[in-house]
Amino acid sequence: KVPKQNEVFEVATEAGFLAARADGTVDEKERQVLVKAIEILSVGAIIEWEVETLIDACADRAKTEGEGKRAELVGQKLKALDQPEAGL
Repeated sequence: KVPKQNEVFEVATEAGFLAARADGTVDEKERQVLVKAIEILSVGAIIEWEVETLIDACADRAKTEGEGKRAELVGQKLKALDQPEAGL
């Protein structure tokens, strides 16, 4: 059991998205792997369409705020949630 589980998965999804985007893009295969990984790690608590929505939101934030800024904020959120492992 993880306190604030939804927040942890949202932030972990963004960490994964930013890692996938490190080369400047997230291709379809990377996106599929990210969706599947979050589904598996959440033990079915988060389903594919929810992950897709989270990834779209991550992409929007990265575009408007920049990847560096988002990475910094993701780290801060993981620290505040006391869940740094989720970002790994």
